[in-house]
Amino acid sequence: MDRGRQQEPPSESSNEVPAQIRFARQAGVDGFLLSPGLIGYATVHDWTRSTELFGPILAHPAFLGTYEAHSDSGLSPRVLYGQLPRLIGADISIFPASGSAFPVSRADCRDIGSACREPWSTLQPVFPTVAGRMGKGRIPEMLDLCGRGAVFVLGSQVRPDPAGVTAARERFLTTLEHLAR
Repeated sequence: MDRGRQQEPPSESSNEVPAQIRFARQAGVDGFLLSPGLIGYATVHDWTRSTELFGPILAHPAFLGTYEAHSDSGLSPRVLYGQLPRLIGADISIFPASGSAFPVSRADCRDIGSACREPWSTLQPVFPTVAGRMGKGRIPEMLDLCGRGAVFVLGSQVRPDPAGVTAARERFLTTLEHLAR
């Protein structure tokens, strides 16, 4: 995944991110989950351009709620979860699904999916990644809203399955495969 990386990683002596990334690389990690809401958009951007990172870079939405649009201020979900992750060089943008505990509507999900993939100068598209209350019953709806190529984060809806997480995951994958035909 060539992002036009610079030769040296960012130097941030007061930040633990460089040490954590180096530790993860030594442990064999081949993808990174970075949260611009916690470490800053500039830090994520710098690391996406660093030769020290390889593999997919996922932008996680932790601590971005205060940026989100309200009736009188904030950024639209399209910008926050679709365009900004592309600008900072992420490969995957995780965002809350409509119907979750976050104020993201069905129209927002559609807009985010479009913003992640539509042509935009020389910027590469990113995978829209839906999280929050994702179970097999939501797959058709989220595919309709976010389009093919969407990624799904599983969690709260598969953990309590009486047959176990593995069985719930298998049913989820079977549903995806069926819908992909």
